Amino acid sequence: NLGILNPGHRKVAEELRPRDWKLLEWAPLSLDLPEHNIRIVHAGVDPTVSWEKQDPKDLLHIRVLRENDGEMVLWSERYYGPTHIVFGHHAMAGLQLQPFSTGLDTGCVYGNRLTALVLGERETILAPTDDRKMKQLCSVAAKRIYFDPQGSRAA
Repeated sequence: NLGILNPGHRKVAEELRPRDWKLLEWAPLSLDLPEHNIRIVHAGVDPTVSWEKQDPKDLLHIRVLRENDGEMVLWSERYYGPTHIVFGHHAMAGLQLQPFSTGLDTGCVYGNRLTALVLGERETILAPTDDRKMKQLCSVAAKRIYFDPQGSRAA
């Protein structure tokens, strides 16, 4: 039901072809790369719940947690492994480098940057975040604005 989407997302969904929908239906919600000790998800995980009990909605949408005092905190600041989570979905927060998670969304779709994590064979994530940023991340400027959050897609 596309009616529940905001106008910008609805426009994108309406432009998807049948083969695009098939790919989305087929794609897993997570991808494990045990040789690198990482799990890739779209948005993140609820660190208070075991992996087996994660809500698929969190894997696709989570950005923050509400603490007991009502304060909002990035979920990645409360995740303590052991598997390193690589994720996106939070361009406003930008690059997130935590001991057990790496958030790569640097807003390419909005005309900012595209950031990738580049690992060699059986290489694991570097623990010091400065080393990870300098040695394992690659970032390039976007060629253009691909999506305008004010509601219209850029050409």
